[in-house]
Amino acid sequence: MTKFPYSNQAVKIVLATVIAAGPFASGASFASIPAVHAAVSENDTAEMAEKFYNHFYDGANAQNLVHAQVGENSNINWHYPEEIKGDSTKEEAYRGIISSITNTTFTGYSEAGDLEEALHDFREGEQKQNFEEIFGSEEVIEDFIDLFREIEKVVNNKSNLISFASKSYDEAVEGIVNEAISQGDLHELDGQLNDGLGVGITGFIELLGDINAEIDEDAKARSELVSTAVQNREFEISNIESIKEGETVQPEFRVNAGGFSVNAAKSFNWYLIDERGNKTNIYSKGDQGEIEFTASSEGVYEIAATLDRLSESDAEIEVARTILDVEANSDSQEEEGDSDTPADDNQNDQEEDQEDNTTVPSDGLYDDEQSTDADGVTHIIRRVDADKLAAELENTENVELMRFKVEKQAAERGELRLSPQVLDVIRGKNPHAEIEVQSEEGSVRLSAEELNDERLRSELELADEEDVEVSISINTSSDDNEVIKTNNLNTKSSIVEFNANVHSDNRKVPLTRFNRHVERSITGDEDLDETHAVVLRLDEQGSGFTAAPTIVHENKASFKSQSFSKYVIVENNVEFDDVPADYWAKHYFDKLGSRFIFQGRDDNTVAPGEEMRRAQFAALLTRALGLSAEGEYDGEFTDVNADDWFTDEIQAAIEQGIIQGRQDNTFDPNESVTRQQAAAMLSRALDITGFDEENLDEQKSIAFFEDKARIGDWAKEDVERLVKAGIISGREDGTVFDPKTGTTRAQMAKMLDEYLKFVNFSN
Repeated sequence: MTKFPYSNQAVKIVLATVIAAGPFASGASFASIPAVHAAVSENDTAEMAEKFYNHFYDGANAQNLVHAQVGENSNINWHYPEEIKGDSTKEEAYRGIISSITNTTFTGYSEAGDLEEALHDFREGEQKQNFEEIFGSEEVIEDFIDLFREIEKVVNNKSNLISFASKSYDEAVEGIVNEAISQGDLHELDGQLNDGLGVGITGFIELLGDINAEIDEDAKARSELVSTAVQNREFEISNIESIKEGETVQPEFRVNAGGFSVNAAKSFNWYLIDERGNKTNIYSKGDQGEIEFTASSEGVYEIAATLDRLSESDAEIEVARTILDVEANSDSQEEEGDSDTPADDNQNDQEEDQEDNTTVPSDGLYDDEQSTDADGVTHIIRRVDADKLAAELENTENVELMRFKVEKQAAERGELRLSPQVLDVIRGKNPHAEIEVQSEEGSVRLSAEELNDERLRSELELADEEDVEVSISINTSSDDNEVIKTNNLNTKSSIVEFNANVHSDNRKVPLTRFNRHVERSITGDEDLDETHAVVLRLDEQGSGFTAAPTIVHENKASFKSQSFSKYVIVENNVEFDDVPADYWAKHYFDKLGSRFIFQGRDDNTVAPGEEMRRAQFAALLTRALGLSAEGEYDGEFTDVNADDWFTDEIQAAIEQGIIQGRQDNTFDPNESVTRQQAAAMLSRALDITGFDEENLDEQKSIAFFEDKARIGDWAKEDVERLVKAGIISGREDGTVFDPKTGTTRAQMAKMLDEYLKFVNFSN
């Protein structure tokens, strides 16, 4: 049984108008109203601030609140009460009251003192005049205080809780308010509201609900207030523990108080969310039958409970979400296949298929040259005979991968030399063929297209008649700059140096960078942990390092990078303090944190619920792809300075066109990155990494999104590509994309992991 920090239908009872009207009636806003009255003492204000901070804001995600604040440019369709409609002075006063209350409510306070200060500012500000304008007196505030106190009494009475728990949403709210009016003799306040606004207490709450539905259209802020407000109450979600494929789960939502317990599960709508974020309705409030879900396949799912929409245009308020872990059914697995067959037979078959597409020349076409330098180190240069290679390939129709081996003894250094003639033979069989060089330390693959004669000669400015060769070497090396020691790295291999050079006579120049990521591998000292193992490129000019996209299999780490340098395998076990063991995105944070992509904050937190900023996402993407800049930032964006924390990291993304900024030459680094912006940057990154277009699912399309018209024309092709790739998907039941909605850091971690797996940059 999992203790859950959310409520169910009882939320509507326990918090009453939290759900009815959002911020104004969520306690914090009723607390704001008495704070404007001079009769309220400073001690009373401090006490109320502490109470409501502990109740609503302690532990709340500020980013989920502030997005719903009313700003000067907020596009709100104000619903004025009939009594003031057309009176511009009173309409302005009404807007001022509601805006100030809303902004006071939708603030992420870090401590009770901050809320107390906000309430004090509200009391001493221009709202006194606004209340006077509408109600003719500030005395109405005292009645508001009494209303709130009576509501508290009603919702904390256990018999009322049981009574209201079975009612509908509207009936529960109306019952609570009427009970509070009756018990507290608040008919005078009801009359004052009718005189000033033409509506009673219940009607006033409904008006506020309409406004809040507009400013909090995704219900994110109201859900945050609800979830935080009940986190210390006795509510439990039960029967949502791990199950196996084929088994059925029936969630219960237990409201426990004072020794009694009510299962209020059928007061909610229930949804199942898969690992891709696709949302499927499994029960709607009022349906006949039981709330249940039968697991058809293994995986980590989430089950969420929501309240009915307040109106057709409003979003559902989510009040509960928990993890459902579906384990593989070992019995069904044995029935489906031969239990004597190893689990990795498919992988072995794939490796055999890959071997079928690999051409390995015979040892007879190699010509080895050996020498010893002044330090006594033996150097072996292995050349390939172009004529012999052509003869061996005469009956070969196609070459996809040509594999060469460099054999040497321990402590010896070796390299492979390829002439333009050898490269021509290979390209003659396949212009897009890859060349792999293997040694004991590891391997490297290069595209034959990248090693064209024109490029090789241009590196040394050679004439056509001059001889030229390219050398490729893989050798153990040393940590001259003490990067490993400085950063306390846990190494799992020797340091391996990869080099590629162009030679002519006694001259040579290094080929340091390539247009696409070059695939390499290093052999580890032992079998590696695929979650925590990663290959690092050691800086040659300092004590830093850059993580490379890594795939681990047994003791081998394959990685991709655009640069030739020194590399080493390390294991880096990272867990962030604010990501609980049962959090749905923990696996993504552990994996990407261990690979130095998510680096967290100084206090070892990663803020999973905060919205991702544009600069943060650009830096993450640069790290995830292992990109490094060739030059320095040149002031491409007017709002990015050379000394900003992220400038060095995003420079590589700027150079490769992943980041393009806005038409006014700004980047808006601190703005939330929207879903369509994230899709655009990831789509551009696909052009850098390359991908197999056969892996795109043509059955998927943005055409199935009900809000496809909201996707910007500039982003439609990018979103379409990401949807087909399975990197990003729709929300709700898969029919809504929400292109302009922000993305949390947890959602981005999942999206980034899906991207890396799609381009074969990660396990």
